[in-house]
Amino acid sequence: MSYAYKPLNRKILIFMGSVFSGLTVLVLNFIPEGIGISFLIPVFVFGLLASVTLVVGILGNERAVSKIWGDR
Repeated sequence: MSYAYKPLNRKILIFMGSVFSGLTVLVLNFIPEGIGISFLIPVFVFGLLASVTLVVGILGNERAVSKIWGDR
């Protein structure tokens, strides 16, 4: 089965992973003390997105990167 891989897609994944990591850190820094656990939902979502995009962008092969983009 063939897949369409472009080197720019990997760079964009790494960039987006960095953006989501930055958002995770920013949200963690601005959460007020004593507030409920519901404020941690964005931290979890941004952290999960950052982890997936960075792992696939850095460690994934060409096929994994193209699957993230939906290219087949």
